[in-house]
Amino acid sequence: MIRYVLIVYRTFLQIALLRKGPESIPHSQVLLIVVTAIWLTVEFVGTFAVNAKPLRSILIDMLLVAVSLCIYILVAALFRRRERILRLLVAVLGTSAIFGVLIFTCLLLMPYGLVSDGINWIIVIIALWSVAVEGHIMAKVIEQPWSVGFLVAFAVFVLQLQLSWALNPIINSAT
Repeated sequence: MIRYVLIVYRTFLQIALLRKGPESIPHSQVLLIVVTAIWLTVEFVGTFAVNAKPLRSILIDMLLVAVSLCIYILVAALFRRRERILRLLVAVLGTSAIFGVLIFTCLLLMPYGLVSDGINWIIVIIALWSVAVEGHIMAKVIEQPWSVGFLVAFAVFVLQLQLSWALNPIINSAT
């Protein structure tokens, strides 16, 4: 069992490094449930540990993720790749959990005297890399060049930013 988990975890890391695609993930609804639970755990722990209004933030994050996953599913369906949707969801949530742990670690390091601007830049780089990874996943799912997958992921990212700004008054009042 532990060996299987390590293999799947290693596969997510290889997808995050653009070395493998979602086709390397087993087609399993159980795996989707497990990865969703892991993603939710990372989301809850990270948000409650570093956010002053965790419930509101979690609700906004859940909405943003739901919208993005729905768009990815729609794109896969438009390209007649419905059989790949399960792997798409597992790959996106699995790599998002990895990026979530990295961002959470950066946020935990901020109070310990590290330069917060440097940490903020690392977080921005992780977020932008996640867009590239989701583009890579989409390109593999719809069997199109990486640039097409990246454009889909970038459009989803821009939509997420717009929704986040619209839903979060803290961000609105800062601009």
